[in-house]
Amino acid sequence: GILYSALATNCSIITSDIPMFKSNPMVGEENMFKSGDSADLLRLLKSFNFNIHQMKKDKADYNNQYKDLIRAAYQKMMDN
Repeated sequence: GILYSALATNCSIITSDIPMFKSNPMVGEENMFKSGDSADLLRLLKSFNFNIHQMKKDKADYNNQYKDLIRAAYQKMMDN
């Protein structure tokens, strides 16, 4: 799922406290904000030194890594 994809890129995981995430051992409660509470989300983002520019770079890096993996898988299929 998406959590494992984010973890694969060594990103910090921030989630709401909905049951789906609360039951996932990969997400610590210290990285959760109260669902529907924008002030709590802002608090958590600030605690991570949230940087929109770094976030955009991380997303671009992830997209490039994903594209490379897809290209490699496609090439492998074509070579067989």
